[in-house]
Amino acid sequence: MRKIIVAVAVLILLSATAGAQNVSITDYRVPVSSAKSLNANLFYNYATKGDTTIADVGTVGLVYKHFYSSLPFSWRIDVSGTGTKLEDDTSHAVDLATYVNKYLADDSNFFGYAGLTASHVEGYKQIDSRGSVGVGYGRFIAATAFYKAIRIDQFLLKEGVITGHLSKANLIKLGNIIEREGEFRDMHGSAYRPYWYEAMEDVITASGKFTGDGLGAMGVLRMDEVLFQEVIHDRYYGWDVRLGVGHEITTFDESDPEGSVEAGFSFAYPMGLTSQINHRTDYNTPFDNMGEAYGITSVTDYIYEVTNRIDFIGSYQLQYDKASADEDAIDGHSIRAGFIFYIENQINLAVTGQLSKVGEGDWYTNTSVSIGYRVF
Repeated sequence: MRKIIVAVAVLILLSATAGAQNVSITDYRVPVSSAKSLNANLFYNYATKGDTTIADVGTVGLVYKHFYSSLPFSWRIDVSGTGTKLEDDTSHAVDLATYVNKYLADDSNFFGYAGLTASHVEGYKQIDSRGSVGVGYGRFIAATAFYKAIRIDQFLLKEGVITGHLSKANLIKLGNIIEREGEFRDMHGSAYRPYWYEAMEDVITASGKFTGDGLGAMGVLRMDEVLFQEVIHDRYYGWDVRLGVGHEITTFDESDPEGSVEAGFSFAYPMGLTSQINHRTDYNTPFDNMGEAYGITSVTDYIYEVTNRIDFIGSYQLQYDKASADEDAIDGHSIRAGFIFYIENQINLAVTGQLSKVGEGDWYTNTSVSIGYRVF
């Protein structure tokens, strides 16, 4: 255990000191930021012993995430779906979570929010859904485009295309143009890249850092590598707290919907230029048993880019559930760690180990290997 703690500490220290530029992901300041991704994962295990099949299990999953933030409001949509094959039986499930924050003023961090969660699981007559409203304080910024601008700056300097690192202001402008890829695609169609690259080149030209007349072949090649070949995890920073009320709309078992008080805290922080930590804690207690029955979920994720082809991933989830005043709270723990190996562009191989435990039960261990594809 001591060796594991030391190894994790070294990873965090390396991530915190990475990068020679005097710039941080949290320097990114733009009126509008957005990010979206679609990932597919496949796992299948088939094994026989003699003429007997001893394993025939397969799982396919899709995860879609879309985040948008502007001065007056922000919103997020997360959708995940899984399909499972266990011998001759198949099943599927779909989960949706979305929220909208409306800020009181463009320069204010106070907001009102509305959210909706829904789940469909094969075998139930109807979906399980819940709506919520409340107030909160804080903001999040999607800064993945800014990180790409920093990577481009590093590559251009390494290749001698520029004489020195771009200023923080120019990097922010470059990140803003990178983030507007969809706008250039809508305007120019499939041939949008030359116009997009030209806009980025104009920012670098204005900085006066070009060693020659412009990007040149090597500069374009390096930009293309960052924008379309390197795999870069989404970068966010910020935090928020929220307090509100929620109510079930429909339930799996068609029981009477119930209301509850909810509270939450979230934060995201890029540690250096090569890692990201995300955390979320949610608390929920029913109206008719307030404070005596509750559920608490706390999840922390950590991602470290070991190289541009290997990522370390780790997460810890803590769960507390108390059904009533007469019952003790049951705690659950789940620890996951592993590596993602990027084979070719968006194709990756993930090797993950997991430890989990509920209440006084024994620790359960699980190891999985899966193939993933990032559509965008």
